[in-house]
Amino acid sequence: MSKPRNAKASRPEKHLVVWDLDNTLTDTIKTWAQSTSRAMARTSALYGLNPAHVQQAFRKTPSQFRFYDYTGALQWMGAQNMLPKAANPVEETQLKATQWAIRDRWMKEQKELTTFYPEAVETLRGVRNSGAQQVIYSDTEATSLILRLWFLAQNAQKSGQIADFMEIPALFDHFYCQPSIESDNRLLSQIDPAFVQAIKRNMTLWGPHPVTGKRLAKPSPKHLQQILKDFSCPTNRAVMVGDSDKDGATARPLKVAFAWHKRGCIVDRYTAESASKMSDPGYVYGTRAIEKAMKRQDVRPSITLARSLTTLFSAFNFKAGHGFSHNIEQSETGSDHTPAHPKYVHLTPIAPVHRLAPYFQSQGLLSPLGPSTHPQPAGPTP
Repeated sequence: MSKPRNAKASRPEKHLVVWDLDNTLTDTIKTWAQSTSRAMARTSALYGLNPAHVQQAFRKTPSQFRFYDYTGALQWMGAQNMLPKAANPVEETQLKATQWAIRDRWMKEQKELTTFYPEAVETLRGVRNSGAQQVIYSDTEATSLILRLWFLAQNAQKSGQIADFMEIPALFDHFYCQPSIESDNRLLSQIDPAFVQAIKRNMTLWGPHPVTGKRLAKPSPKHLQQILKDFSCPTNRAVMVGDSDKDGATARPLKVAFAWHKRGCIVDRYTAESASKMSDPGYVYGTRAIEKAMKRQDVRPSITLARSLTTLFSAFNFKAGHGFSHNIEQSETGSDHTPAHPKYVHLTPIAPVHRLAPYFQSQGLLSPLGPSTHPQPAGPTP
């Protein structure tokens, strides 16, 4: 009589979890659609503009502003002569007051609505307690990623999911994202500086395409390959968790397991209608549309997370792997009689990257290559 198989031993072993952020750990599309559609309605009313004009102008703004920074969107639309100009100093003051009123309401709604999916914190803790590494890999710009994580941490602490907001950055080994459009002082000035620095010390920004100079975004197997290299992780020891076809299409060429967070694809009618008016025409959302997109790209999830992120633990056996490596080699040090001043040789990256850790020259690079260093203590949260 054969012995029963050990269920834990039969599950594939994973050392690294690569998390998407938006609609994987938090319902970003609903938060964005609700708060931004209301902000656009206020813009139309307070500026006395046709809603269709505001909608058309808003869709032309850069993605960082459109999705994560309504103040930046207003300023950009104003600079492009899409909003009324002040005729005198009095009107200038009134317009600035109008912008700040819209911005404050938008920011308040963003903060209130940005919460983790149920079981998200529990799942992140479970992975961390197993000894496995986990990272966030997002096409979100750096400033926006930090702001969103701050809102998530604040709400998780308020709800009793965590005791200290600093637990959230501590759950992750590294953060991979896009560079910010501008210096982050305006958006991050009211976040606890320890929180900001905890993320920046472990942040990598994707550089532009070396030939075209254009932004490199998902699906990007080279980005995922760079992440695997950073953690010395074989492809069969990693799993990528995401909600979209782009996440799956990033993992498929490398034969990395893809856990599809199907629940993150679900949108209600109001969210769908709002998103259709504000997002790019090619933006895919909704379960049916994403399933079709995955089929076209031959994306076949290793597991579907239909109800809970904790399903990961029934599919995979998480164990400790290698930690993050800075991909640098020390080439020279001082003698026994002089202070050591090591020189570092940067190993050739697979994808163009800018590290924010102090080991790298890019620590000093400001916008647009990366967010600036947080300079001031935090003020009251908006």
